[in-house]
Amino acid sequence: MGTEAMFVMSVVGSAMSGYGMIQQRKEGKKMAAAEKERAREEKQLNLEKSRVAAAKNKKEQLKLRQEANVKRADILSFASNSGATIDNTSAFANALDNLNSDFNSQESYLRGVQESGNTMSNTSQRIGDAASRGSIANMRMQGWQNVTEMGGNLFTAAGGFSNFANPFETPTTKIATSPANYSKQYG
Repeated sequence: MGTEAMFVMSVVGSAMSGYGMIQQRKEGKKMAAAEKERAREEKQLNLEKSRVAAAKNKKEQLKLRQEANVKRADILSFASNSGATIDNTSAFANALDNLNSDFNSQESYLRGVQESGNTMSNTSQRIGDAASRGSIANMRMQGWQNVTEMGGNLFTAAGGFSNFANPFETPTTKIATSPANYSKQYG
């Protein structure tokens, strides 16, 4: 192969290598951004899970309160039927009011759990999307790494830097640094 062809191959190889490195960096940034988004969404999902856990805890407390109110209503009913002298109207109204409040709280709980479930589902989808984008960017980055290596191999196979003139080289330094003279001087 001629000197010009080797020079062109060296230039093409170095250009491929440089362009490949630039593209690798771009894809690496995309991968990092996707990972950052995935981590943010993962944090949101964990927050929703703790909200659901807190709501379940509240539901258990509500259930205990409902049971106590039902027992109270039973006691008031028994007292009323046995002829005890208490203000039955006020006691029953209070017991019914407490039960109504508990049932409204239960309905609110169910709405909250449904909303949290929807939020968690959507967040999980966004986590999957971000992970997918990160994987795609990683594959592209690996592809550009192959281009970079191929360019470097082409550059080396074509003779590398020996195809380029040294702007600081003079006839005297060329003779002094040639391999033949080196072995004579230092051999």
